[in-house]
Amino acid sequence: MSREHRSSALGELLAIAASVLDATGPAPAATVTCLPHERFLPAITLTPASLWMSVEEQFALPRLVAERMGWPLQPLSTADGYASTGTLEGVRVQALAAPLPSTSRTPLARGKVTTAEHADPLRALVDWAASLPTAVTGLEVREDLDGAGQLTARLIVPRGFDVSPLNEVIMPVPADDWSGLRGAGILPTGHALTISEGR
Repeated sequence: MSREHRSSALGELLAIAASVLDATGPAPAATVTCLPHERFLPAITLTPASLWMSVEEQFALPRLVAERMGWPLQPLSTADGYASTGTLEGVRVQALAAPLPSTSRTPLARGKVTTAEHADPLRALVDWAASLPTAVTGLEVREDLDGAGQLTARLIVPRGFDVSPLNEVIMPVPADDWSGLRGAGILPTGHALTISEGR
């Protein structure tokens, strides 16, 4: 598969994910993960931004997606949770939530980011995503409820990936075999970015 096709796929997924957020919002804080090379799982997943959000908020995400996208809502077979899966522009999208068992930690409150403010940067990154090396396997954009309530992003690369082509946007760091962290920087949208080995 050519670089042009592989790299443009991530940008297309970001645009589709933004459309789902637009249709679903206002919705609970979410993590959007786009995996252009995934063959078995949905290419786009929406999950609660933190497992420490209230159970009600976490369950609300797949329920809202199901209701507003017209997709089925089904219980998970391997955990206490729900998933809503459908197709938009030929791409499989899934929203799911599987909250942790009850905990004594106070549920996290949402910061200042709205659903629309989550969707807008996804669209703004479409052209940037098209310029990425073909080896990049995904991008995760999350509302950071543990921080200042802003969006943060994680670029997912395979083990042993050479980060030097990304030096314009990241500061390389020594490979950390424990965390998989490979670099940190700033997205063109101004949001914090980390690069780590993953899928």
